[in-house]
Amino acid sequence: MIFLFRNFKKTWPGFIWILAASFLLAYSLLTVIPLQSERGFFYNLQAIEDGRYAWIFALLLMFIPAWRVYQKGFLLFCIPLCASFLLSWPLIQSSRLIQTIPQKFPKAQPNPFSFIHWVSAESPSMPFENIQNDGDTLRALHYRNSAENPKALIILLHGGGFYQGSPEWMHNYASALVIKGFDVISPTYPLEPDAHYPHSSQVLLSHLNRWVNKLYPLENQRPPLFFAGSSAGGTMAMNTASLSKNSVAGIIVLYPISDFRTPFTSVSDISRINNAYVLKDSEGLASPILQQKNIPLLIFHGSMDLIIPVEQSRKMNLASNFSPKYYFELPWATHNFEYPIYGPSAQFSLEATEAFILETLTNSAQ
Repeated sequence: MIFLFRNFKKTWPGFIWILAASFLLAYSLLTVIPLQSERGFFYNLQAIEDGRYAWIFALLLMFIPAWRVYQKGFLLFCIPLCASFLLSWPLIQSSRLIQTIPQKFPKAQPNPFSFIHWVSAESPSMPFENIQNDGDTLRALHYRNSAENPKALIILLHGGGFYQGSPEWMHNYASALVIKGFDVISPTYPLEPDAHYPHSSQVLLSHLNRWVNKLYPLENQRPPLFFAGSSAGGTMAMNTASLSKNSVAGIIVLYPISDFRTPFTSVSDISRINNAYVLKDSEGLASPILQQKNIPLLIFHGSMDLIIPVEQSRKMNLASNFSPKYYFELPWATHNFEYPIYGPSAQFSLEATEAFILETLTNSAQ
């Protein structure tokens, strides 16, 4: 340290470079090393989905090194190069996975991964209408596409472990779906202490029927109905669609709990989630893996998810219920991966969702 202070004018560029490169390398390692805590998963999520500034910083460190102090050019170039590769890994993986979408949905023509969209970090924000009919205990946000005949109506359910959450959590994702040509209803649903199965789904369905009848009074002109949701909302989507007496064209779920019968470790409070949803399930049917419906199902799950492990969706994919079934495992992704809507996971899931819906509707029309 004394040497650094005595030679500050000579050493400070290299000293700053070392600090910056060390921070950058540590940040980039978060894209591949999951932190075993609930707060840590947010750091992983930030690095994986939203590391654009760090990535640009890595490039600057590669091309503007402190040459006057350190003459070892390879070292100066290598450290930020490794960091930029780690930060780019989710982008590369997402781009490759998008190219595989037509293998499952032959009629699909997905948009390629947009690096510019990721760097610009533009989050769509579409207008919505608050819905709460007289006497309703629940409410919903209704997003209407500008097209006269939307491709589909998506019931989009938020997560939150059955004890927290609101439709506003899904605003960016709902907005992105509207831009794709869909109408969206993003409702509340009973939370703890009224979240237990099947009560919560039954209450939600009674409200949805009133809302849909009011918003789309002509039954023959109603768009096809899809259920979608993330985390606990994904579990709710599968169970609610199974209990619905109306025609459900398909279901899209992101990292749901599929089987409550199988204990699993989590960085979150799984005991509270279980108590909120399955405590009063005397018949043991709260697990979507036990439901039997011929409804097309699309599942997304991140391999690095430490809140709801990926094994939950792997088991669901192998089960014989919901049919046909499509499964995408995102090797780079963690929980809440769709939150940065411009990130690699959201870009991929939106393209696959659009392909799934259009393929499902085409097949049902034949």
